[in-house]
Amino acid sequence: MIPGDRVRHPALGAGVVLAVPARGRVPGARVDFGYMVDWVPQKELVPGGNLRVPGSEDEASRDEPEHWKPLGTLTERVVGARRAVLALKLGQVLQEDVLDLSVGTETAEALLRRAVGGAVRRKPAAILVSGQYGAGKTHLLTMLASLAAQEKLATASAILDGEGVTLADPMTILEPVLRSLCLPGESAPSGVGRWLAELRRRGSGWDRRSRIAQAVFQMPVAAFDDPDVVETLEDYLTTSLPVSHAKLKLRRLVRQPVQFPAMKAHRIAERAERFCELLRDWAEFCEAAGARGLVVVIDEVDVEYAATLWSVGRRRRRQQLLHALNDLLGQPVPLVIAFGSAPATDEEAANDAARDLTERMSRIQQIDAPRPDSAQMRELGRRLCGLYSRAYPKWVSGVDEGSIERAIDEHAKRYAEGYGEPGDPAPRRFVRELLEWLDVAFDRDSMDADEA
Repeated sequence: MIPGDRVRHPALGAGVVLAVPARGRVPGARVDFGYMVDWVPQKELVPGGNLRVPGSEDEASRDEPEHWKPLGTLTERVVGARRAVLALKLGQVLQEDVLDLSVGTETAEALLRRAVGGAVRRKPAAILVSGQYGAGKTHLLTMLASLAAQEKLATASAILDGEGVTLADPMTILEPVLRSLCLPGESAPSGVGRWLAELRRRGSGWDRRSRIAQAVFQMPVAAFDDPDVVETLEDYLTTSLPVSHAKLKLRRLVRQPVQFPAMKAHRIAERAERFCELLRDWAEFCEAAGARGLVVVIDEVDVEYAATLWSVGRRRRRQQLLHALNDLLGQPVPLVIAFGSAPATDEEAANDAARDLTERMSRIQQIDAPRPDSAQMRELGRRLCGLYSRAYPKWVSGVDEGSIERAIDEHAKRYAEGYGEPGDPAPRRFVRELLEWLDVAFDRDSMDADEA
């Protein structure tokens, strides 16, 4: 199997091989299925996907707008819709679809817009989004990222696990935040390295007093033409490479000594303040790179608190960070920090993340994931069906509209009844079950077979 081969997967459909692993690795292939790209085992692929040659036309595509260019057997419009459907089945919503798929979120959206607008005016904000599993917490955090992108702010995120990425050691948060940093105009993170190189070549428009700038402006402009230099500098600034190793490596690459400031504070007690200092500097970096500020999402805070329940030392270090972050919010920084957390159960009340954050950060604002009523969920159901029909346009006419409306009503009724758990209707479950019904109604197996 080589790149370019057309193949078929029993569950994912027809695709084209983009790459195969180096010799000695587990046999697999990176395959473009049109609506997604993923690595799959070669043993699951059958040669011959019968894909239409890109650029050819059929009757279904001739009437579509010119900017929907063919991608294999699919158009960009269909690919985008299928990507959105797949994300929803995985319990996520794509940033570009979140506002269209929002119902009953007007109050929360207004608060998020206010926070984003404040950051643009260098009035930082902290937000705590709280909600049970499946209630819409991730939806609101994605909405925040979408609103930030609309206002040309950079976005970044980190997911806490209480061990490798933890509030008790804030430097462990910095690396995932910077690796996920997405500046305006980027559909995916490109890495801070190329932005550092651009700012160094520009030579102005950036406060050189920050630790980041001190390191960047020590390097000669010509050095940024070397990808190894840029990668090493990026690893050092994201704290994944110790300063001593960075100095040795860069001295060999640029053939001159460099004197870099340490990113991490040596003493544990100083790391909270250092993290806040670097967070402020990176927000300023985003401004210099053309953004209007920075939005950082820190999710799964409840997991962090559960993991550190019995560690007095880790709880104390976490408290130091929260106090330092609260102080940072009193400075003129173009920054929004958003935390996502599920509420604690009765047994965990003493370790309730939401309660602790609101008590220790006087400037934080809590937003609870709203609970849409059954009428609002019917509206969401109609929007989901519209999205699904865009994902699979050739098969829409084969399903009776009345049956779709009845299915939406039935799922909305089950949602209102809480799926047997009063008080916890779980919007995520509504979305997944309706999409499952649509798969059956539209006969997805037949769709995939016809496309092949």
